[in-house]
Amino acid sequence: MRISIDGMVVQVPPGTTILRACDLAGHYVPRLCYCPSMPSCSRCAHAVAALTEGSDRCGTSPASESTPAGESTSAGGTDQAASGPRECGLCVVRVGGTAGSAVLACATTVQPGLEVITDDAELRSARLERLAPLLARHPHVCLSCPDREGCARDECRFDVPVEARCCEEFGHCEFGRLVAYLDPEEKVARRAVGAPRASSQEGRIRREPGLCLGCGRCVAVCSSSPDAGDALEMCEEGGWWTAWPRRGSLRASGCSFCGQCVLVCPAGAITAPGPEGREWLERRRKQYPHLAPVLPPQPWLLLDQASLAVVPSEPGVFQLADAEGAVVRIAGCADLRRALAQLHAECRLDAVRAEDAEGAGRPGVSRLWFRFEVAPLYTERETELLALYAQEHGRLPRDNDLGDDLFEE
Repeated sequence: MRISIDGMVVQVPPGTTILRACDLAGHYVPRLCYCPSMPSCSRCAHAVAALTEGSDRCGTSPASESTPAGESTSAGGTDQAASGPRECGLCVVRVGGTAGSAVLACATTVQPGLEVITDDAELRSARLERLAPLLARHPHVCLSCPDREGCARDECRFDVPVEARCCEEFGHCEFGRLVAYLDPEEKVARRAVGAPRASSQEGRIRREPGLCLGCGRCVAVCSSSPDAGDALEMCEEGGWWTAWPRRGSLRASGCSFCGQCVLVCPAGAITAPGPEGREWLERRRKQYPHLAPVLPPQPWLLLDQASLAVVPSEPGVFQLADAEGAVVRIAGCADLRRALAQLHAECRLDAVRAEDAEGAGRPGVSRLWFRFEVAPLYTERETELLALYAQEHGRLPRDNDLGDDLFEE
């Protein structure tokens, strides 16, 4: 069926949620409780929590059905203490044009001819309202510390209390990247928020409940994946929802140690610390590539040595733009840093050749810009982005027509 997203007409399968449709169309919508590959938003799937017989802590309700557009799931919340964990609300979008209603993209299915707006002043304000209570409870000094770009976490020269210091996810935290996207001007106050930092480790999995955002992703994947042990549940403590093992410990709760809860945790509540933990987790990423999160888009970076330092050596897709901002190439690769470094070297060589040739020159050859996204299934993601580009422009990017693919793996 055909729908409109930010003025762009796209075709999506019936029954698709607005959030999934926006992802397919390349229009990023913020999200926190959404869990990739789950049939519906994990928070909405666990929107009602109540004490259940046979549980030492608390239980969760079965997944709820998505709501068709027009029968909107309200972007506002309900009383958490009365009805359980509230959806994060960050994926709020507008349907029905500029005067339309706000709905949750993760829990609203598309309808023929639907008009979706993903960004306007009111939507941005609503998202900041939902972000504020998360920052008020979650330690986030890592987002504003003057040393955040080069801190080794060995010591804190600003004497930040231990309970407010950076966690294991420092430098590659999904929640931190989401906050930077939603609030680049820091309208929501940043401060040294403390939280209980008691932790426990079983096998490779380390839990630090004080850092839990209450998003429910880990519970969703643990209860729905055939490889998991249905060992986790959402529990309310002091008005805040946290994921806990059903029987006090992971082993006692039937955990299979599949690692999927670690893969979907957006903060530092469930991690696999240390070099051995990172190797273990990397194997899990390859085993469960469908759990890779949908991250906020990267800003355009100048293709130079300094920018390459922030590119991970992971599979993904990059886009190149010329000095005028026109996308000239979309490519997937097994190693983003290596592919972009190779391209940077080729561009430098071309620039030297152009300078040596009297009257010659290729406009913008030394001023390429890029952005990237980590994507384990990079060939599929490349195909999706190329199809979207062709749909919008009626052709492929200029350099994608080249027969010799520099980055073919």
